[in-house]
Amino acid sequence: MPSLTSLLNDRFALALEQSFGEDFKRRDPVIRSSQFADFQANVALPLAKELKSKPRDIANTIVGNLDLAD
Repeated sequence: MPSLTSLLNDRFALALEQSFGEDFKRRDPVIRSSQFADFQANVALPLAKELKSKPRDIANTIVGNLDLAD
């Protein structure tokens, strides 16, 4: 059984690819433990400059493509 972090990395890879294209599939989603939640992904901030978009807009796009079914 894969670890939770591994599962989250796989799901973020798919969401990044669906959101911004195949070149983004291998980006590190920067998933870390958080004092405010179980985990957090800090990938939107580094992508903001590259994509010339607001981090919040990038995060919303990723979440829109993220599999959160279970």
